[in-house]
Amino acid sequence: MRERTFTQIDEFANAGLRTLMLCYRHLTESEWVRWSARYHAALASVDDDREERIEQIAAEMECDLRIAGATAIEDKLQERVPDTIAALRAAGMRIWVLTGDKMETAINIGFAANLLTKEMELWTINSTSGVEKVLSRFRLIARIMREMAVTDDSGKAVPVASTGKVGLASADAQALGSVSYKIGRARKFLHIGQTIREHRQRRHQRHAADLSAENGDELSPDEVQQSIEYLRRHSSLTGEGIATDAADDPGAAHRPLNALVIDGAALSMVMGDAECRAQLLIIAPLFKSVVCCRASPLQKAEVVRLIKDGLNLVTLAIGDGANDVSMIQTADIGVAISGEEGMQASMASDYTVGRFHFLQNLLLVHGLYDYLRMSEMILSFFYKNVIWAMVPFWFSIYCSFSANVFYDLSYIQLYNVVFTVAPVVILGCVDKPFNYKTAMTYVAVYADGINNRYFQWWRYVLYIIDGIYQSVVIFFTFYLFTYTSDVQNSNGRPWGRSDFSTGPTVAVVVAASLCVGFNSWQWNWLMIAAIGLSIAICMLYIAISSAVRYYSLEGVATSVMSTVQFWFGVAIAVVVALLPRYTVHSWQKMNNPRDLDIIREIKVLHRPWYGQVFVEPEAQATLPRADPK
Repeated sequence: MRERTFTQIDEFANAGLRTLMLCYRHLTESEWVRWSARYHAALASVDDDREERIEQIAAEMECDLRIAGATAIEDKLQERVPDTIAALRAAGMRIWVLTGDKMETAINIGFAANLLTKEMELWTINSTSGVEKVLSRFRLIARIMREMAVTDDSGKAVPVASTGKVGLASADAQALGSVSYKIGRARKFLHIGQTIREHRQRRHQRHAADLSAENGDELSPDEVQQSIEYLRRHSSLTGEGIATDAADDPGAAHRPLNALVIDGAALSMVMGDAECRAQLLIIAPLFKSVVCCRASPLQKAEVVRLIKDGLNLVTLAIGDGANDVSMIQTADIGVAISGEEGMQASMASDYTVGRFHFLQNLLLVHGLYDYLRMSEMILSFFYKNVIWAMVPFWFSIYCSFSANVFYDLSYIQLYNVVFTVAPVVILGCVDKPFNYKTAMTYVAVYADGINNRYFQWWRYVLYIIDGIYQSVVIFFTFYLFTYTSDVQNSNGRPWGRSDFSTGPTVAVVVAASLCVGFNSWQWNWLMIAAIGLSIAICMLYIAISSAVRYYSLEGVATSVMSTVQFWFGVAIAVVVALLPRYTVHSWQKMNNPRDLDIIREIKVLHRPWYGQVFVEPEAQATLPRADPK
């Protein structure tokens, strides 16, 4: 009965349900009256030892129990919470849960929300064992995590091995059974340790507080090794969810992901110790999930600040109540869920959503779009001002760097405000690499934003170099047309400074507008209209202003646009200026495509997609098979 009940409880827990064990004990009426009187007296007590008295009296009733069975109920979450958490984790985010619930409730919620899985190695630390035990156990976990981790190609530590490969001293092995969820569960199936009844009886016989709860949970080194071997034999999934055969590869059969569960009091002890606080920052990225239960509002804010400042990461906090306000305000981005717990969180947050699963839309769709738009828009603004400012620099070489103004003042005033503003605005507002459904499907591309692949310093350098190159091409193209002889129109009027600067002005506007189009992810009608409108407005302004008498640009359109040098100069300058950028873009997309490029090609050509690997349809049947060993 006992083993069958424990098996059913494990099945319920693995399904994410809250479990309840039903037990009974026969009492006489006199025994009940005496116990009830003592229990109500403890409840009404106002002494400092009230909680200890209640626990002690309750423990007297919870001994010599007979198992009647077990039941389970579903911890009802909002719709699509597990799917949302799975999508956020697939996008490369690390999720920490900071809650005020007790540890058992927090663990059950973690399993129900897909934050914790049965393949994970669950490390638990609670404060009931005292400060020294908490710190020693945390140091043990930190040492195990460091020894289990290796350094990948990028220099980051990643967990790859199991606890069975870590050398443990006798004292460490005894403490391991108290902090490892899987080893503690394996002990039950191996009949390691003592029964519940024996544990209760021994607990009442001991008077020392430091021995009342600890020695019954500790395992000997041999028992720990038996538990690890049991887990190896019964593990069929690696940390990445790939099925393995333990008989063929015993070392690969148990490579679990790691999750940490710690209560608020133990967290305060860890963060209060300088050494443990530093170790927490080191091992925090190695945990797939972290659950901090029984955490106060101040502790939630301290944890967010620790990760934000200690690891220099961008943090997002989401909550729905007044106890989450400090956490929301501490994080870089605060999101509130409007519901039945008031509006305090909503008033303190940056964004407010009605359901938790809206967070997937906010981050994986709009967050990705905004990152790509802002990255390219800022770089495009930077580039078009570099090319605009460098053309007069080359002119200054031939006027001894005097105070002569190359551009007409009206060109300078209208360049950023009118001539080239429309394409950049469209790029920053509506540009996107693919549609909403595709963004929700291929969530892994969000990692480009986490790794900041589109807004790095070297891209600034490339845009500066490209802007300087294009300014050289545009200026010297018109200079080569005019340095041997004066260009004259049909009336015999030679070009002046305003006439000569008009050609580079038009070429810069055309090149900058088309370059923004090259940088955009899609050429929709808005982008085409913006580029055409920018060029048309520039040409129209020159034509209108040249017809105004006593204006600085009077007669420029007649003098310039009636010559073949102007039209050939603009065409040649624009083509030669944009040719390197177009060539690099084409080579990169064909020979070194990024994840976004591959997904865009899949959507356009309707090619199949297998996980993170693209496979040609005709190549699927020709994949070589591994010979059985």
